[in-house]
Amino acid sequence: MLLSCSVMLLSSCESSPAQKMGSFPEDAVLFTVDGLSPNTTYYWKVVASDGTDSSQSAVWTFTTR
Repeated sequence: MLLSCSVMLLSSCESSPAQKMGSFPEDAVLFTVDGLSPNTTYYWKVVASDGTDSSQSAVWTFTTR
């Protein structure tokens, strides 16, 4: 079975405090996104699909400085 995941980043030009992320599990997948604008709130979620069914996470947010 093939499982694909995608992360969507949406932006808003509002300046609000970022939500703090907790610690990550050892098997977490981490990546860096370049080119983000300062003082911008970004919203993201994970969408996973096996080609037949899909599932999505809640929407999270963070703000750049």
